[in-house]
Amino acid sequence: MPTQQAYLDYIYEAGQDTPGYLERSIQNWREQFNPHNALFGYAASGGPAAAAAIDAFLYERTGELRYAQQARHALLMPRELTDIFPAEIAARHPEYHQAVPPMDGLFVPPNYIPAYQRVRDSGVFSAKDHQAIAAIVADSLHTLFHFPEWGAHNRAMLRALSLAMAARAFPDHPEATGWRDLSAQLAEDSWGKWSIEDAMGYHTIWMLALFTYADICERPDFFTLPITYYYVTYFAHLFTPLDTFPDFGDCNWGGGAERLLPCFEKAAAVYREPTFKYIADRMFQHIVEAGPPSIGNALLCIQAYQWAEDDIQSTQPQWQSEELLDDLAGKKILFRSGWDPEATYLLLNYRDELGYGFIPRRYLRTTLAVSAEKMHHGHADENAIVLLLNKGAVLLHEGGYRDNVPNGRYRADIYHNRVIWRQGIKRADTSAWDFLHDDGSYKFTRTQKLHFARFQGMDFSRTQVTDEARGIEWDRIMVYVHSLECFVLIDAVKALREGPFTLANILYTTQILASGSHYYDTAIDTIGQWQNPQHRSLLISYPLMENRPVSAEQTRRHYQQETGLYQIWTGWLTHGDIVPFVTILWPHERQEDITPLVAAPSLLKVSHPDRSIAVQIEATGRTVTFGCKLDLNLGLLQQEIRPRYNYEAGHIRYGDFETDATHFYMEKVDGQLQIAFTEGTCLQFKDHLLYEGESHRMFQEDASSNNISPTWRERWEKTIKGGV
Repeated sequence: MPTQQAYLDYIYEAGQDTPGYLERSIQNWREQFNPHNALFGYAASGGPAAAAAIDAFLYERTGELRYAQQARHALLMPRELTDIFPAEIAARHPEYHQAVPPMDGLFVPPNYIPAYQRVRDSGVFSAKDHQAIAAIVADSLHTLFHFPEWGAHNRAMLRALSLAMAARAFPDHPEATGWRDLSAQLAEDSWGKWSIEDAMGYHTIWMLALFTYADICERPDFFTLPITYYYVTYFAHLFTPLDTFPDFGDCNWGGGAERLLPCFEKAAAVYREPTFKYIADRMFQHIVEAGPPSIGNALLCIQAYQWAEDDIQSTQPQWQSEELLDDLAGKKILFRSGWDPEATYLLLNYRDELGYGFIPRRYLRTTLAVSAEKMHHGHADENAIVLLLNKGAVLLHEGGYRDNVPNGRYRADIYHNRVIWRQGIKRADTSAWDFLHDDGSYKFTRTQKLHFARFQGMDFSRTQVTDEARGIEWDRIMVYVHSLECFVLIDAVKALREGPFTLANILYTTQILASGSHYYDTAIDTIGQWQNPQHRSLLISYPLMENRPVSAEQTRRHYQQETGLYQIWTGWLTHGDIVPFVTILWPHERQEDITPLVAAPSLLKVSHPDRSIAVQIEATGRTVTFGCKLDLNLGLLQQEIRPRYNYEAGHIRYGDFETDATHFYMEKVDGQLQIAFTEGTCLQFKDHLLYEGESHRMFQEDASSNNISPTWRERWEKTIKGGV
């Protein structure tokens, strides 16, 4: 468990050579920054503020004057560095009419201003120095008034924090009143409000900025707001067995989430919550194990040290598969077997832009060059598999942030582990990539959760994406089979209009170890510089292959060469037609013989093949069967009666099963049956009646009455020993 002393030790070690760090960071910045190709204008180095923050903290702790002198040198440096930016280029920026901003006004002041406050009274500054530092801050913040980017998102909250810090540090400055007023206005959009972003990397920036703003403004009421507790809990539940966070939206693998470390320490102290302390514990341990102490992480440890309380107990959570945290704001499904490093973890993101924050979203959409984004910083990842982990190995992962601006790649639907659709027919002589790839602009959709349930032998979800503009409704049904540690993935794509369509079921990997007529054995070797453990592989099999060929094509994704598996259906659809895809995701040992796994899944004969489907897997002495209605309207009656369904209209025969349930599951092992279903009135197996709803008398719209059997709720399950 991290203690305040552990944070101090880390900071001390990281701060042993801040002058050397500063020299290297400035040199790297000079080599990389090209003022003639600066899309965003002058991009100042953050090195001086970072070095000053560490030295100032060490001066405060030790009283050693050398630290204050080093901090002074770094604090005065930003002004002289602006000489790299030519005057003729600066003249193109009306926001620079006062001066070229010596610092980025968002990310750097939260390090720079507290550093100055810590050493201001150390005696190493002249009167001229104090004036120079105040001017550096003022000139850096001046551009924010030219572009007061507002809304409940990270860049607005960073502006609010920087302005509030400046007003607090320089209360008598001529611009202090303006700083305070704009800060309050910008913070109001985020204070107690839902974030309009769906990007892990930017969630963390927004959250830390809010926590810090509440701290410096002395607003403890922030922690009484329901949304504050919601978001801390949300992030805690997202934590992976790798002691990291998933990289959905604008986020790169392993990048940025460490900013939550001080937030979890603060939340653990305020709420006295042991699970928050556990997350902080694991996060800090991950940072320590990642390599020698860094200045960047030491800056976070300063806040963690200030906010931590050593008397909070650390308790490992027991959460397993769940919704994160709801189907209104979080809109994610997490399949999790446990909290040990070997646990299975699969995250499904079905979040759309949602129905709030319309004006800030419109403001960003009509102000910035962000046509590729799900407003804001989100990707076209609705119903996409963000991350699949098994026994410490990554088997599926996200596509990365972007590799250029303003639009950038990797945000578009084609870069995600999901189903996508295009109008038109793909010819056989055209590659999947060439046909499917478009300009990458975001296409608006609506999403919703239809089902999520946990049963004794499996967990499952059903989430829906509706694309009204392009005439498609897509249900993704995911089943996590505990005993086999595999996932059954059923995608039902329904046409909302008539026309030619091409549908693609897409998964990405980096290695194909083996392949056959209807399977690929895959592995991911690296994600950027990160080396993935190589002891596990992912068998991807496609039991339903008729008219759905799969091609393996090389493409650039997450800044590296990867292989896309594109399962294609192309043809003419009329309104209401449904095209299903079935995929089995089976993690296994790299050296394991996959022959039995390849042969394990099959499709059962069903009585309504155009509206239902059933998958059976026989492996390791078990028989697992899952069946479902692809069309949720199957069985609804046209008559204006209540209920508008009955068993006769809705029942389907799936091999030996007959039921009107929306989904059913059976696992047979050693003669014992585990049976489960959702939304049904009757279930039969080999002519044995396993469940039949009780009749109830219901009144009708005309005040008459009928005797009916209403459907059972979201879940029903039963164990039958000895079989039937």
